[in-house]
Amino acid sequence: SQDFLGDLTRNTVVLILGDARTNAFDPQAWTLGEVRQHCRRIIWLNPEFRREWNTGDSILAAYAPFCDHVLECWTLEHLAQAADLLLQP
Repeated sequence: SQDFLGDLTRNTVVLILGDARTNAFDPQAWTLGEVRQHCRRIIWLNPEFRREWNTGDSILAAYAPFCDHVLECWTLEHLAQAADLLLQP
């Protein structure tokens, strides 16, 4: 994470697209905490149904405290809601 932290500013909005599954790797959730200290907001868009979050190897609960918004995003309506969040000051 150190490679790009210097590129983040208080105007940066970090958008994460993913299911938060570890695939047997160390999740290193603390790194998202470091990113959060350098940016304006973090928005996580998850393509899975909410009921599947934190099941199996999904650890979204470990990442969520560092995010301003964690949203389901598997329809155009969800994507439009996320776009509205991105456009907020």
